[in-house]
Amino acid sequence: MSSSRRHFLTVLGTGLLTGACGFRPMLADTNSTSASSSWGQRAPKTVSQAMRQIYIHTPAYGGEDAGRAARVFRNQMINRIGDPAQPLYSIQTDIDVRLGASGITQENLATRYQAQASLNYKLFELDRSGKALPKQLATGNFTSWSGYDVVNSPFSDVVAEREAIDRVAGQLAEILYTRISSYFARPKQQFFRPL
Repeated sequence: MSSSRRHFLTVLGTGLLTGACGFRPMLADTNSTSASSSWGQRAPKTVSQAMRQIYIHTPAYGGEDAGRAARVFRNQMINRIGDPAQPLYSIQTDIDVRLGASGITQENLATRYQAQASLNYKLFELDRSGKALPKQLATGNFTSWSGYDVVNSPFSDVVAEREAIDRVAGQLAEILYTRISSYFARPKQQFFRPL
């Protein structure tokens, strides 16, 4: 059997087995959003449509480092899903950033630090009529870490610290995007479970 024929049969078999197990792409255009929407015709029919209808509130935070992380996080989420004019959903978040030494020499000098960022979030369905409070759909929290080296150069150390904070904020945005997408991809009868 030729190599190209074997490759074709492998790809075909993988596709058939994957389809048989119920696998489907999360962001594919299928009618499977899990939110019980009172929006009628405006209700999103796909996960990607639902994601584009989320308003990202400015995260609550405390401290300069968390403020930077909050800005980077929100900008990355908006770049990923957009900023809708008439959102159907909203996400409220709270970010906390901590910096700490993780590598200490025998002379008791820190040479490596770690940035740790935690995010608490709540996903709400908004009431267009304004007669009801937003309905909470999901809630959760998670943490992200990133390390950086200290070389005892003031400029280099500040840049390394900022880059680590930007990395953890970006990781938080990616994790939240995945969690909210998976929420909308669930079957309709399974909403409001902490992620």
